[in-house]
Amino acid sequence: MNKNRKICCSSVCGGITLAIGILLLPMTVIIVDVIVEHAVILKPGTIAYPVWVEVPVPFYLQFWIWDLQNPDEFLLGAKPRLEQKGPYTWTEYRPKDESTIVHNDNGTVTFRNKKQFIFNRDMSVGPQTDTVTTINIAVFAVAHIIRYQPRRRKALWNIIHQRSGAQPIVTTTVEEILWGYEDDYLKLAQELLGEDVIPLTHFGIMLGQNNSDDGLWNVFTGETDIMKVNLIEKWNGMTELPYWTTPEARMINGTDGTVQHPFVKKEETFYAFIPLACRTGAAVYEEDRKYHRVPVLHYVQPDWLFASPDINPDNIGFCVPDEFTCPPSGLVNASVCFFHAPVFLSTPHFLYTEQSVLDMVEGMAPNKEEHQIAVDVEPISGATMKGDIRAQVNVFIRDYDFVTGLETIPTAYFPILWQNESAGVPEDIAREYFLKTRLPLILIVVITSLLLVGGIGLLVWLGILLYDKNKQDPKMVSNKSEHALEGKVNPSVQVKDEKKADHDPYEDIQKSDSSMDVL
Repeated sequence: MNKNRKICCSSVCGGITLAIGILLLPMTVIIVDVIVEHAVILKPGTIAYPVWVEVPVPFYLQFWIWDLQNPDEFLLGAKPRLEQKGPYTWTEYRPKDESTIVHNDNGTVTFRNKKQFIFNRDMSVGPQTDTVTTINIAVFAVAHIIRYQPRRRKALWNIIHQRSGAQPIVTTTVEEILWGYEDDYLKLAQELLGEDVIPLTHFGIMLGQNNSDDGLWNVFTGETDIMKVNLIEKWNGMTELPYWTTPEARMINGTDGTVQHPFVKKEETFYAFIPLACRTGAAVYEEDRKYHRVPVLHYVQPDWLFASPDINPDNIGFCVPDEFTCPPSGLVNASVCFFHAPVFLSTPHFLYTEQSVLDMVEGMAPNKEEHQIAVDVEPISGATMKGDIRAQVNVFIRDYDFVTGLETIPTAYFPILWQNESAGVPEDIAREYFLKTRLPLILIVVITSLLLVGGIGLLVWLGILLYDKNKQDPKMVSNKSEHALEGKVNPSVQVKDEKKADHDPYEDIQKSDSSMDVL
């Protein structure tokens, strides 16, 4: 009786458990989608939305300024010897301007990112009034811009240049070289050459960037397609940039770099639009890592990103004004973004730049871990846990025989500074995000797996019980013995009802003997 009950219970429980596990398999996909959708879609009411509006993560913008160590020898044609000074750090605040947030009918949202930078003395090597020696970018920029002007106009400019007292080398403060100052030299140039040639009279690498925004963004919210969340539809009303020469180069694609689509795959290449560089950047998977014990995928800048067209043919569109003016591999001609000044971008310390560029200067020590672009992405939600966006600003210099003091300048891509815009999710927020997104998914998978394994286990146990019952049943043993003696199976022998607990195991043998006596 007890064994029969065990068999019955095992079969019922095993069947039910296995059925629930099987039914949950397709349901798991739906449940996962609902959880992730609630976590990442950019609309009010989701986990992601308040974090997207105002990121609760500190951003830092750090600069290392290149200080010229041999100015006198440099003016006579010697290779520039440089030493970096830094970091000089600004805390960056970048909340969305809520007055500009508009949710559109096509599943996109329009917004502007406010940007404010406040000097962080505790994270800096010195005050922003520290001085550095570098080239006078204004002098080299004007010479570069007018290099194809008529000879008479260049001669006239040289007279003004000499009277201005401007020198090819200047000593200035960190604050001025970054955030700008009014330049008397540029004022003279604008008066003579006009605003169409010299549009600004102020100079600074970050001129106009503080207390501003980085343009009008229009991105997909993920409501119509979760895999398009934060994907750029337009920037400043444009779907492509006007600066470059091929459709591929002009594309405004990818995201703004803060959030990727969920369910990230390692073989994907991520693209992010970088307004300062006037182009899209890329990152490829390198390895698995953990950030505050949260599993992440580590993505880095590929070496082909700024490669010359003979290495990466897709980069031919970044050669301006035409394909015959491509810079060396590893450099991007960003003059179109800097009012036609000869500004070229690269990775810090000329990482991934061809050796000929490195040979033009002294003091570079490229290191992948310290100088490449790197992003850590949580693969389920697509959230960026940590990011380091690094770039170096260089100015192309050469001798200009029509400007006094520039006749013997060596040819080089002169590094001015390199920067790192970084952010990292604090540990408490990283763990909270893990508990709200990844942990529920793990629990669902574990519960479904346990149900499946439990159901199969109960059915296996049922099989063992049945095998054991058949092996040890006395009726079956007696019947088998009798049939062996007679040499045949007696059709009158029947197995009695197993539910009778008081059944005599030898009853069938006696009845069989009586039948044989009658015969």
